[in-house]
Amino acid sequence: MNGLLKTLADKWNGLSNAKKSIIVVMSAAVILAGIFFVQWLTREEYAPLFSDLEPKQANAVVEKLKELKVPYKLENQGTTISVPKEKVYEARIELAGAGVLTQTGLGFELFDQSKLGQTPFEREVDYQRALQEELRRTIVAFDEVEQARVHLVLPKESVFVEEEQPASAAITLKMRPLAKLNAEQVKGIIYLVSSSVQNLPPENVKVIDTTGRVLSDEVSVGEANLTQIRLDQYELKRQYEKDLEKRVQGMLSTVFGPGKSIVMVSADLDFDRVEEKTLDYGDGSIVGQQTSTEQSTNTGGAGGVVGAPNVTPQVPGYVAGGQGNSSYQKQDTTTNYNVDQTERHTVRAQGQLRSLSVSVVVDGQLTQAQVTQIEGMVATAIGLQPLRGDQINVTGMAFENNAGLAEQPAGSDSNAQPAKIVFPPYFKWVGLGAALFLLLLLVLARRRKKKAAAALPVVEEVVPVTPVEPVVPQISPEERARKEKQQHLKDIVRQKPEEAAQLIKVWLAED
Repeated sequence: MNGLLKTLADKWNGLSNAKKSIIVVMSAAVILAGIFFVQWLTREEYAPLFSDLEPKQANAVVEKLKELKVPYKLENQGTTISVPKEKVYEARIELAGAGVLTQTGLGFELFDQSKLGQTPFEREVDYQRALQEELRRTIVAFDEVEQARVHLVLPKESVFVEEEQPASAAITLKMRPLAKLNAEQVKGIIYLVSSSVQNLPPENVKVIDTTGRVLSDEVSVGEANLTQIRLDQYELKRQYEKDLEKRVQGMLSTVFGPGKSIVMVSADLDFDRVEEKTLDYGDGSIVGQQTSTEQSTNTGGAGGVVGAPNVTPQVPGYVAGGQGNSSYQKQDTTTNYNVDQTERHTVRAQGQLRSLSVSVVVDGQLTQAQVTQIEGMVATAIGLQPLRGDQINVTGMAFENNAGLAEQPAGSDSNAQPAKIVFPPYFKWVGLGAALFLLLLLVLARRRKKKAAAALPVVEEVVPVTPVEPVVPQISPEERARKEKQQHLKDIVRQKPEEAAQLIKVWLAED
């Protein structure tokens, strides 16, 4: 063990300061990460019990949790209370049974216990409250909706039909962050409330959000939003016309070249909803036949009326006999027929094409043969039916120089301004994030470069110096003799300092 420790110590001492710092930092990071990981594994996970609570409601919940000895946490400035995840449902049941959150609204639980002496008015009010709460619970089931309020106006029933008033409803929605309801979801909420309340037409349901935006005005329901319906029909008509124009224009541009033809289509669409009911009867067939015969014979004297001449009656089936004998015979036949019956119920779809008008203009003069040929091509391409009243007009005339610029190919020379590229809004944030990321990489690279430069040993460069012969000034022999004496005295003082000191003392004493 001592040898291992000594080896580790030698290796540690052999490392540079930069490597020692890196090892210390990495070891500390690993230790801290391990501590945090252990705490994360052993910590108790909390889940929201209730959110968006009023201070009074939060106080009641906290007091009850303390009484039940259930640990809790307050979040979002006290509006959200969280408890251990495994105790969420148990705590909710306990709080619901204790009646702590009765002010959050009750549905049809209001009628679980009947109240003695309750007036009809109070019962109607309780029914309205319960219905509003049940609708609210259903609406908040949408993932995009955080909270909802439902207000119903239920008029009193009247025995007179003329005095009956339809119900109405107003719904306020609080959306989750970055959440938005589409048109189909808004329409679903409207029809949900309309179908749940008696005598409530869909157009009487208004939906708004907490920003004041009326969501119900953006969808078409019932007969209230006729303007929106007409706009939708117009958009459908224009889209159908554009599709036909694009098809014919592509064909003519291939034949005559880009910018050499113009196509305009006008379609008459029938948006009326028509229902037809037809009942046809056939010739029929015999399903049964019944024949009955009646016969009688009388024997006696000559008959007749008293006082009248003897006249033989002319009755069908009567046979006169001699000496007053007579007979009677009658036959009836009943035949039953089964009449064929066919009932046909037809509902015509909206948006059927009534008639179609097409106008084609080609650059240059056209012969009659070319006009006929173009009419045939266009009629075949769009399915033209003359019996339906469809029309087509082909004309040839000279175009101006600037005609058809919108159809020029991308590589052609033109003075038109290039189309401006519109980027999505999130491109700005993506670019900003990329710029910050590059800036961070640049800073880290400079720091790493500085650390690498500081870790390198400093090597002093030795520059060889060429000796230069000193320049000896020219002095006199007396001056040279005096300097030699001074240098000799300096050498004596340096070599024998004590004797030199004694000699100086003697000189001073003699003076």
